[in-house]
Amino acid sequence: MRLFVAVDLDEHARRGVAVAIGRLRQQCKQASRDLAYALRWKSPDTLHLTVHFLGEVKLGRLPTLRAVMAQPVRLAPFDIEFGDLGVFPTRGESRVIRLDVASGAGGLGAMYVELWNRLTRLGLELESRRYIPHLTLARLKSPVSVDLGALLATMSIEPVGSCRVDHATLYRSKLSPLGSTYAAVLRIPLEP
Repeated sequence: MRLFVAVDLDEHARRGVAVAIGRLRQQCKQASRDLAYALRWKSPDTLHLTVHFLGEVKLGRLPTLRAVMAQPVRLAPFDIEFGDLGVFPTRGESRVIRLDVASGAGGLGAMYVELWNRLTRLGLELESRRYIPHLTLARLKSPVSVDLGALLATMSIEPVGSCRVDHATLYRSKLSPLGSTYAAVLRIPLEP
């Protein structure tokens, strides 16, 4: 099964991000018809901050994984605030529109490290690239002639607001032609 660990958004933050996505969609449509059709926007209902992508994990490993991940993260609950828009990759042809975490990234980084240690002790191979806390807002379905990064630099959104982080969630992801669906497997509390 395909698994990942993420931080959920509360309803206040989810509503704020939904408004931001609506405004960005409109601005992208006004800037370029090609871009408007090439972007696949995330549904606000499915938004989350990925902490670790585990990939395919054999079903037989799930009981051990659940036991290790059920232990609280040794961290006091904290708040995050969202900030600037960005793209991935940062060099070359951009394929993802993201919303970065402006405040609270240190707490997310501490969670990342603790969970990294747990998961690698289980022998799981995790992505080795630098962790950048963000929300993925949209992905390009096909190439466009527009420089997405430069275009986003000219756009603005209202502040999205903050979100309280008091747990992470281990999710199962199922891929389909209509997009991914997620099912919570385990809630991982934060406790100092």
